[in-house]
Amino acid sequence: MARATIWDPGNPKSLEEMRKKTYVVHAADGSAFPAEPIETGTYWGDHYFSDVVFPASVGPMGYASFVVEEAPFAGTHPDR
Repeated sequence: MARATIWDPGNPKSLEEMRKKTYVVHAADGSAFPAEPIETGTYWGDHYFSDVVFPASVGPMGYASFVVEEAPFAGTHPDR
């Protein structure tokens, strides 16, 4: 599993708006899967963040690339 922090996506106006956001992760091999938010909060009153986790595989060189997009997940979850 990988954990990433997303800061101020789409310039949210409130913590409630931030909590409603959903994210999709795109891997280098073309696969896409949902990111699961595990924490949402604010710093300095107007900077919002979401910590998300998602399944990740790392190749033999020890790194991998992913793109996190703010969007609803429209596919089939990889575990189902």
